[in-house]
Amino acid sequence: MNYVAHLLLTYPQEDISIGNLMGDMLSNKEVALLPQEMRKGVQIHRAIDHHTDNHASMREVVKLLRPQHRKYAPVVADILLDRVLVINWQAYSSVSYEVFEDWVYHTINSHLDVIPAQLHKRLGSMVHHRWLKQYASLEGMQYVLDRMDRRTQFPSDFGSAVKDIPLHYSAMQNALSVLFPDLSSLVQKMY
Repeated sequence: MNYVAHLLLTYPQEDISIGNLMGDMLSNKEVALLPQEMRKGVQIHRAIDHHTDNHASMREVVKLLRPQHRKYAPVVADILLDRVLVINWQAYSSVSYEVFEDWVYHTINSHLDVIPAQLHKRLGSMVHHRWLKQYASLEGMQYVLDRMDRRTQFPSDFGSAVKDIPLHYSAMQNALSVLFPDLSSLVQKMY
């Protein structure tokens, strides 16, 4: 699961969601300096990642993607499942995607005083360029995947993954329908 799923799982808890958003961006030493609710958000982020990586439905999706994306298949799966989540948004959220997206950007902006300085540029770019909006269209997904391709150290072919959305859509939708409720239950127990 990528940004969209992570943030929806802790919506509308602002401090926890900010910690959840930063879960992969901070060292343990940096996490220790955060306010308690943000630290809880980081713990939730890491629990979501662990549960997702070990979930049978996610392993099936990764298996479908592995021939094309090899070692990056789990990352591609995380990103593509966010797209599937947005397509099926009404099944997972009682608020519109636009309201949720605006809430995320507002939450980031209102927490800049406690977000570590080294993340201001990245999270500022997320807000300014409305990264989450990209998940709402195939063109946006191409942008997200191409951006990921530029960030990898080794050849990754992230850009071609946009073709995997229609190709494996049914399998990804089925995986999400099992995985997301499990993750939601996990997160609720951690509050």
